[in-house]
Amino acid sequence: MDITGHTLDGAPAFCFGVVANPGLEPAGEHLARLKGKITQGAQFILTQPIYEPEILERFIESIGELDVPVMVGHIILKSVSMASFMKSNLPGVTVPKKLMEELEGLSKEEAVETSLQISIELLKKMKPMCQGIHFMPAGWERYVPRIIETVIG
Repeated sequence: MDITGHTLDGAPAFCFGVVANPGLEPAGEHLARLKGKITQGAQFILTQPIYEPEILERFIESIGELDVPVMVGHIILKSVSMASFMKSNLPGVTVPKKLMEELEGLSKEEAVETSLQISIELLKKMKPMCQGIHFMPAGWERYVPRIIETVIG
């Protein structure tokens, strides 16, 4: 049955995934747990938000033998205060000072355009390293199609 109580015309097929945090240190313990979850049947990996392509590159190299798709996590940075909050409160998530500086002192309109450009540039760099993007738009769902269209080209 579905959530509203209606009978389904068949059983749903599920795909099991696991969350990874490529920015956590020390990485060894985290990778060992991740590899165990893949061994137990996880079929794909969703990462926490990544704002440094080098972190994704190291992560992909470290899990190479697992041969599972990786969906890179992405939250559009709306403001420098949001970036600062994430950097301070999400373990393993780093936001480079350069990105934070790009968002400083902008009007709302400028912040939107700068935020979207940051997302587009980051995702273009990470696209060849992963099999998809896991968007967490935090209220900016309306901008996701524009980002996707630009990144895909």
